[in-house]
Amino acid sequence: MNEIPQKIRENRRKIARGLKISFLLFFTVSLAVLAFTFSHETLKALKRFNPEYLILVFFLWLGYVTTDGIRFVFLGRAIRRKIRLMTAIGTIYTGSFLAAVTPFQISGLPLQLWILNDRDGVPVGEGMALLIIRGILMDIAIIALLPLALKDASGVSTSSMKVILWYMVAILSIVTLTYLIATLKPDLAEKLVPRRFGALRAKVREEAYNMSNSLKLFFRASHWDYILAAVIMSFISPIFRSAIVPALLAGLGLKFELTKVLFLEILLQGSLIFMPTPGGSGVAEAAGAAVFLSVCPKYLVGILIVLWRFFTTYMNALTGGIYFLRFLSSQKIPKE
Repeated sequence: MNEIPQKIRENRRKIARGLKISFLLFFTVSLAVLAFTFSHETLKALKRFNPEYLILVFFLWLGYVTTDGIRFVFLGRAIRRKIRLMTAIGTIYTGSFLAAVTPFQISGLPLQLWILNDRDGVPVGEGMALLIIRGILMDIAIIALLPLALKDASGVSTSSMKVILWYMVAILSIVTLTYLIATLKPDLAEKLVPRRFGALRAKVREEAYNMSNSLKLFFRASHWDYILAAVIMSFISPIFRSAIVPALLAGLGLKFELTKVLFLEILLQGSLIFMPTPGGSGVAEAAGAAVFLSVCPKYLVGILIVLWRFFTTYMNALTGGIYFLRFLSSQKIPKE
């Protein structure tokens, strides 16, 4: 952990540049979506918009963030670690903040481990185990809810649905296989990388053994009642997030089937795992348009997508960014 402050000091400008690029992408893509869907009907509909629903959306977002943090607290208690709720939220959404900016030579994981260790004394191995298990629980919840989402996916074009489903199947299969290989056969993970990529091969070996040891440590020391509580939170948290879309539709004065909208948003959550662009910019808006056109008229879908992305992605990144910067200031990292 000692080398992290030095790396952050060396990369301040890259972090700032990455942040600018990320928000430029958000505004550019948002303007493009609005330009493509805007019409005179949009103005008429916006006059009927009820701003009180934005307050409801904010509290739904707060419920999503809080339950996500509580899940992490429960996972900590499962291995006898007392992690404060604010530390949990700060750790999780520092990761969201870093995912929303252009890559800058420092991965999110070391910084999250640093926060956990500095704030609540969580050893590196245990912190890694907690972050990995949280990711696994998120995947499990999405996979479990997927059949319900597909049942309510009527109205989404067949071609769009095929792309989303194939992407989800591919990504979730790769992630699941990676977890299994790294946990059960860490040596095999190294052998999958050709010898000519020596540095990458060594990194894969290191990460595979870290993951294997972390997961073994977690399950050896676990209180299963807390794990069960974390699993329950894994299903409650995405419902809060998914409820943001129905609240926005209600604010826009549109009628909709609640369960259909909830599960379509969960389908989107699954399809946006590991997007190649910062924060999923561009890809998320395109996927959102393909899905939400089945529940929202074209002249309002641009407004819906911009608000949906702001509350489900950029509010997370903003929260993580504020916590991250406050944490760095408390560490008194010198400037260049």
